[in-house]
Amino acid sequence: MDSGKPEPKGLLRFTHTIRYSISGFKYAWKYEESFRQEMVLSVLFTPLAFFVGQSSLEIIALISSLCFLLIVELLNSSIEAVVDRVGLEKHELSKRAKDMAKSRGQDTGDNGGSYSYPLVDPRPEEVLD
Repeated sequence: MDSGKPEPKGLLRFTHTIRYSISGFKYAWKYEESFRQEMVLSVLFTPLAFFVGQSSLEIIALISSLCFLLIVELLNSSIEAVVDRVGLEKHELSKRAKDMAKSRGQDTGDNGGSYSYPLVDPRPEEVLD
């Protein structure tokens, strides 16, 4: 859309991007309970990664899975907000969009747990027997 105003360039564009990102985090914290819960868990589990991870790569993998979970939750929340803005009446496409977005969040959490479990319980040979 052309609003008639010139687009910011260079450093000004970067500062606008940072401002919009901070605003997005504030909205997510204020209005999305699931984002708040996952953020608190991420803050609590991040230090744990340094005790559980036995190498730098394992620590990075654990922390990255927490960050990825937050990113997917932000995407899910934004999809739900757009669907709600379009209309609050029940519609099959709205339900489908929200359900698909929520399933991605659930899959992300499940995958993060399955990646980190071997680091917490380093006995894979006993699990496979």
